[in-house]
Amino acid sequence: MNDQSSIKYKLFLMMILEIAIWGAWQIKIFSYMTMLNFSADQQWLVGSSFGIASLVGIFFSNQFADRNFAAERFLFFSHAVGGLALIGTALWVFTLINVVNFMDGANGMAMGSVAVGLLALAIIAFEGGSIGGGATALCCASAIAGFLVWNFPNGRLFA
Repeated sequence: MNDQSSIKYKLFLMMILEIAIWGAWQIKIFSYMTMLNFSADQQWLVGSSFGIASLVGIFFSNQFADRNFAAERFLFFSHAVGGLALIGTALWVFTLINVVNFMDGANGMAMGSVAVGLLALAIIAFEGGSIGGGATALCCASAIAGFLVWNFPNGRLFA
């Protein structure tokens, strides 16, 4: 391949992957919105947001960005922000998992903090009308709190 076709292939691949990433959430979100009792009009608005955002994005990138700075820099910045947000989210989840793991065995601290978090999640679920979600969170909090009998004041048993 020469340089021109290589660039076209890379840009094509980037666009296909971008569409796949943005479209991946739409498959699952409609059943989730039904579970949250969204009306048909609200589901339509959420489903149309991708198209509306695309039109706004075209206007912004074509009218504003092209006049004020290079399109390549705008595309780079847009993709870099999205990529850094994904990496940041993954690092945040990884950090929280390790925080709980490092606290494990320290006077029941890990189990106590996770139980408190699950109780808060249960309250949020019950107030949101999700009885099953709240009951599941309460069951998990109860099971984790049961380990406090053995891990307080000194850690002896690890969950």
